Amino acid sequence: TVDVLRVPSIVSKRQIIIVWELTNSLAQGAATPTSVYNDIKAYCQARQAAGWGKIVVATCLPRKDAGLRAGFEADRITLNTNITTNAVSEGWCDYVADIGSDATIGQALSPDDATYFDSDKLHMKSAGHAIAKTYITTAVNTVSA
Repeated sequence: TVDVLRVPSIVSKRQIIIVWELTNSLAQGAATPTSVYNDIKAYCQARQAAGWGKIVVATCLPRKDAGLRAGFEADRITLNTNITTNAVSEGWCDYVADIGSDATIGQALSPDDATYFDSDKLHMKSAGHAIAKTYITTAVNTVSA
């Protein structure tokens, strides 16, 4: 697990883990926003128990790849709303990097923009990653202050 990467001798607030695995889980046929939320919550709680100092969760980006199950976008919005509304207040996350609501890469039609997304309409190009980086940088700077 990622826990082997934690260095106990480093001050706790500098032990930051970024959790950004929602889209693959949510795209699975049987997954629901509630099941993915509960899985991410349990994962983060286990990281807290393992001694990680700060946890950042990034919200889910849209995708339009071939074979994507019907209802993904509505479920994505529900999941992201649950995370942004509850994750910090429930205490299992220190900061939410809300990449999934970004005006450029976080909207339903964003994967159609070849400036930011590859032709598979799932993976981002460098320009998309540059936008995501601003959210992660802000998150890390905030939780390590």
